[in-house]
Amino acid sequence: MGARQFKFGSTSLNQGIVDVEFSFMTNGTGQPTVGPSSTLVGNTARGEGVLSAVRQSTGNYLVNLDWGFAFREVVCKTADLDDSNGDGRYGSCGNVLNEGTVTPLSLVVYTRAASGALTDFGTGGTAAASRISVFLTCKNSAVGK
Repeated sequence: MGARQFKFGSTSLNQGIVDVEFSFMTNGTGQPTVGPSSTLVGNTARGEGVLSAVRQSTGNYLVNLDWGFAFREVVCKTADLDDSNGDGRYGSCGNVLNEGTVTPLSLVVYTRAASGALTDFGTGGTAAASRISVFLTCKNSAVGK
């Protein structure tokens, strides 16, 4: 089988490994602004491959990825919440859904106060809004298994 090599902005597909980076601003108790394959800057989303990010509950966001054909499983994941206030807030990734299917991947992203409590940052929540950045390494096929 030949090597797969594609290029999608900050996302590259190379021999079955896909790196995906994206970020969005928390919006307190409201929904973050994220659109399909968003490349918007400022207070909205950055990066590509995000179909939507939906606030499900306090500090809990469901992120749906675009390009379902490209991602089969997540090898590793991490999230980083901007802590410009120096209060210890942080982000983390939870469950990944739809691995090994043709349905686009989804994952849960959490925002937390230094105490570990799920927290909304921004209007209607605690302190100022923060940018959360998510980094994923995925496999785009069963190559190498």
